[in-house]
Amino acid sequence: MRLFAAVICTCLGVAAAAAPLPPPEQAFAKLERKVHDSLTGKREGIAKAVGAAFDFDELARRSLGDAWDAQSKADRERFAALLRDVITLSYLPKVQKTPDYGIAIKSTDKAGDEATVHTVASAKDASIPLDFKLTSKGGRWAIFDTVIDGVGLVETYNEQFSRALAKNGMAGLLKSLEARKAQLESTAK
Repeated sequence: MRLFAAVICTCLGVAAAAAPLPPPEQAFAKLERKVHDSLTGKREGIAKAVGAAFDFDELARRSLGDAWDAQSKADRERFAALLRDVITLSYLPKVQKTPDYGIAIKSTDKAGDEATVHTVASAKDASIPLDFKLTSKGGRWAIFDTVIDGVGLVETYNEQFSRALAKNGMAGLLKSLEARKAQLESTAK
């Protein structure tokens, strides 16, 4: 069930381009339906729906934490693009194998330009609490983190990337992400 929740974390999102900004739970429900409906289509369609749902730049920034500001603009952009590609390539095949899931919104907490949508994800006979952390930018809500059992993607990535940066620097981290992307691309064909 944890794998299922991680897959859903990567593929659901919230984005809305209308003004005024809708409540986060309404935007979330609309995009969740769009992503779910795309699962029967081609990988490119699913990737497009996921890309519209997530703020990968924000996920990347928070995943690097304090180290973000120390990186060059080019390295930050490359890191965000690689992180997006690795996440998408890792989880899309798994999501396509689990099209019969459900997401029930339980509540929403909003503070300023951030919100947490508390949900329960279910598939077959199992369910798990799953929180989506959103930020509003440019008139839309977008996911920047997902939390399962109290552990978020940002927290997990921050721990991994901090160790990688300490050991091999930004060049080493980028190289390892590029290698992971190449590996995933070769198995996706």
